[in-house]
Amino acid sequence: MLKKKGVVATSAGYCGASPTAKTPPDYGSVCYGREWVEAVRVVYDDAQISYNELLECFFELHKSNPNSRQYDSIVFADSDQMNDAESWLTSGKEARYKRKADNYPISLVKVEPISPFYKAEDYHQRYWQKWRVRFATIALLLAGGSGFYDSFFPVQFLENAISIRGLCNALVSAGCVGVLLERLIARNVMELKPGDLILSLEQNVK
Repeated sequence: MLKKKGVVATSAGYCGASPTAKTPPDYGSVCYGREWVEAVRVVYDDAQISYNELLECFFELHKSNPNSRQYDSIVFADSDQMNDAESWLTSGKEARYKRKADNYPISLVKVEPISPFYKAEDYHQRYWQKWRVRFATIALLLAGGSGFYDSFFPVQFLENAISIRGLCNALVSAGCVGVLLERLIARNVMELKPGDLILSLEQNVK
């Protein structure tokens, strides 16, 4: 959503549990529980983009699984936004609106009151931006480890090919271990109060 003009900041996180939830969420409790939802907090400039336009953007982009609370399609609205969100959803249902890409019906979207939002672990932030580079690197290393590049080099070079293949495979293994450690070690889930995200953005700019 950051590509959308008027969207100032986003943060991946967890939302949707009861305000009386006893413990903060983490990825494990979200995956295996039935309260928390993977969500995105959005800060936007209403002089450049309207709330309804954001809702349309959410509907077109969100990949939902109606059978899973974790991936359910939910708009979390505060008291000022609730009427607008419900009106948008009601209008869409009356028109039997469906997503262009896959005919996903708007009738599966829900609107719920906003509840405490927790910023997810760092490895969830800008997820695809990070993983596009990682996937490309892994693919190149796996190709090197399989000997795919051998035909591109002179015979003299191939004398060292085995050690190069071993190095490529070792780097892939080290990368996989690093990803596992990142998930095991990262526990920096924190609650974001209203205004915290934009405050953090301003501090980073300074």
